[in-house]
Amino acid sequence: MIYIFGHKNPDTDSIVASLVLAHLKKKLGIKTQACRLGPINEESQYILNRFKINAPRYLKNVKTQVADIPYTKASVGTLTTSIMEAIHLMEKEELRSLAVVSKHNHVMGIVDLQELALTFIRTYEKELNAPFNNICEGLSSSPLTRTTPPFYINGEIIVLAYHYDTLKKKDILKDYHIAIVGDRHDITALAIEKNVSLIIVTGNHNLPQELIDKADAKDITIISTPFDSYETSKKLPLCKTIATYLKRDADYFGDQDYLSWVVEDMKNKPNQSAFPVVDEKNRYLGMLSRKNLIGAQGKSVILVDHNEYIQSAEGLREAVILEIYDHHKLGDIKTTYPLQFKNLPLGSTSTLLLQEFLERHMMPDDAYCGLILGGIISDTLMLTSPTTTDTDRRYVALLEKHLDLDVNDFARDMFKAGTALGTISTKELFYKDLKWFESDEKKACISQIFTLDIDTLKEREEELENLMIKIKTENKNAYVILSITDILKKGSYIYYEPDSKYLATYCFGPNIHKGKFLEGIVSRKKQVMPKVMEFISSSNL
Repeated sequence: MIYIFGHKNPDTDSIVASLVLAHLKKKLGIKTQACRLGPINEESQYILNRFKINAPRYLKNVKTQVADIPYTKASVGTLTTSIMEAIHLMEKEELRSLAVVSKHNHVMGIVDLQELALTFIRTYEKELNAPFNNICEGLSSSPLTRTTPPFYINGEIIVLAYHYDTLKKKDILKDYHIAIVGDRHDITALAIEKNVSLIIVTGNHNLPQELIDKADAKDITIISTPFDSYETSKKLPLCKTIATYLKRDADYFGDQDYLSWVVEDMKNKPNQSAFPVVDEKNRYLGMLSRKNLIGAQGKSVILVDHNEYIQSAEGLREAVILEIYDHHKLGDIKTTYPLQFKNLPLGSTSTLLLQEFLERHMMPDDAYCGLILGGIISDTLMLTSPTTTDTDRRYVALLEKHLDLDVNDFARDMFKAGTALGTISTKELFYKDLKWFESDEKKACISQIFTLDIDTLKEREEELENLMIKIKTENKNAYVILSITDILKKGSYIYYEPDSKYLATYCFGPNIHKGKFLEGIVSRKKQVMPKVMEFISSSNL
C-alpha cells in the first residue's frame, strides 16, 4: 500500500491534495490510500460534505511496523501434530522454529527443530503416548482389524525379535506393550493372547484371517506398515505430539508492532530464532526471524503540500518516499535514492494536481473537481493572496464552468463554514492551522486563523496570548507568532509571545505591536515564513 498525506494540522489544500492524488493514482491503476495527519477543520469538512467525499484516513505515524516487513508465511502445527510432521514442515520450508496454534488459529507457542533433534539424539524413546492417527500417518500404515482404537495409544515399544519359546517362558510380553512383529504368525498369536496395546506388522506382511478375527474378538488393533522392524522402531517415537516440547513462554509480535520494539525484543531473546506474528485478535499470520529484517523497507509514501520533516508524519525517516507534490520552499527532506519531486510556484497544491490530470489529457470526476476548486480558493483566499498565479485563476474559471456553479457564492459559503467558531476551544483554534519551521537548533511556529468576524476572535485575545506563552515554555528554543487573517479586510492582525518580539520586529518592522493590523498580509507562505526562516537561520540575529 502507498500512503498519500499532507502536513500536520492539515488545511483544506492538504486534505484535498491527498484525496485528489489518490483519485489520479486509482485512474492510473495504482493502489494508494489518502491519509491525513490531524483532524479535519470546518472548512475542509464543508467541502467534503458538499461533494460527498469521505475524509482521508487518519494516520498516526509512518513508523515501520511488522506488517511492512516481508515475514515468512510459514505453516503451523497443532497440539496433536507429530514430531515427524513438524520436522518435515520445518525442513521443507527451511524453518528453525514452528508456530503451534489452537483450533481457532491462536498462537500457543513454538517448537524448535534443534531441540526436537537433540531429544532423539541423546535418548532412545521406549515409552509412547501418541494419537493413533499420528502412528498411522508416520508409519504409512493401514489397519488390518475392524476394531476402533483409542484416540491415544499408550505403551512401551517392543521389537519381537525373540524366539517364541523365549517369549513364552520368560513372560516378556505385557498388555502395555506396543508390539513390532514381522511375518512370524506364532509371535503375533502370542501378542494377541497377551492383550498387548497395539500390534504393528512390518514389511506389509499379510496375516491369516484367523489371527485378524482373534484380534477383533479381543478388541486389539493390528496395523500393517511397509517399513521393516528397525525403521518402524525409529519412527514410532516421532509419532508423539509436539505438545511436550512446546515453548509456551516464547515471544511473539503483533503485525502492528513497531520495528524499533521488535529489534529491542529480539536482542533480549538471543536463543529464540523465530517469532510468530499475530493480528489484533492473536490469530497467526506468519513467522518473523532476524534474516527478515535484513534489507527490510518501511512504508511507501507520497507527500503532498509539504516537504519538511518537522511538518510531516512521525517516522518519515523510516519510510520510502516515492514522490512529493508541493508548492512551498524546499525543505530538509533527504533520500539516498532518486524520486519524483514536483514543486511549482503555484497558489496551491490542488492547482498542481489538476495540472497533473490535464497534462495526461484527463479530467477528475466532478466531485474531485469540486474539491480542487475548494483547495485553490482556500489556499489563495479566493485568488487574493500574493501567491496567486495566472494558472490558479485560469483553473478556477475552468472548474467554475465545468461544475456550473457560482464561484463567489461557493467561496462565501466555504469561508463562512471555515471561520465559524461554534464550540471550538481556543487551543483547537490555534493549532488548527499551525506550522513548525526549524533551522539548526532554532524553531518557529506560525499559527494562522482566518476569520469573517474579528470582534468575536478579539474576545479570545488573552487566551491566545497565554497559549503562545505556554508553547514557548514547552519549547525553549522556539519563537511563536500568530496571524489572524481577516478575509473581508484582506489583512492580518499579528500577535507574538514576549520573547518573539525581535522576530516580529524583523518580519514586520519596528512599529509592530501585539494586535496590530497589517493590510495586505494574508500569505504565511510568501509574506511571513521567508522572513522567519531568514531570522532563525542567521546566527547573528
